[in-house]
Amino acid sequence: VYIGVTRQNPIARWQGGGGYKYNTHFYNAILKYGWDNFKHEILYIDLDKQEASKIEIDLISKYQSNNRDFI
Repeated sequence: VYIGVTRQNPIARWQGGGGYKYNTHFYNAILKYGWDNFKHEILYIDLDKQEASKIEIDLISKYQSNNRDFI
């Protein structure tokens, strides 16, 4: 699970997986399994920065996406 906020067009942000090259752990998974083997979901649109940040923090906590034991 990767959870993140972007102001960019999601397709441009994702870059077919290349947009995650600085997130080594996730990028290595993309290289191993292939970009098309990941489900890509846009959960919210048109949020202000404060709302988006709050939801991002809540979802990261809920899914423990920053904890390698749960990845």
